[in-house]
Amino acid sequence: MGKSLSGSIPSFSQEQINMLAKSVIENSQVNETWESQKILPQIFSQYQSMIYPELLEKLEALKLIKSNITFL
Repeated sequence: MGKSLSGSIPSFSQEQINMLAKSVIENSQVNETWESQKILPQIFSQYQSMIYPELLEKLEALKLIKSNITFL
């Protein structure tokens, strides 16, 4: 992790953000804490373009990131 991009959100490489996403998906104890429910959606939204599609789908199912699908 590097310098913060916006306040408390650290910088991540593509490898790091995908490792974080995979860890959160595989370990419910991580995403069930009150603090993580506040920061994880912000982090994943910030790095959405770098997260692998199969992980994005799972993060959307966990409601940790908003879908880019727009309904007319």
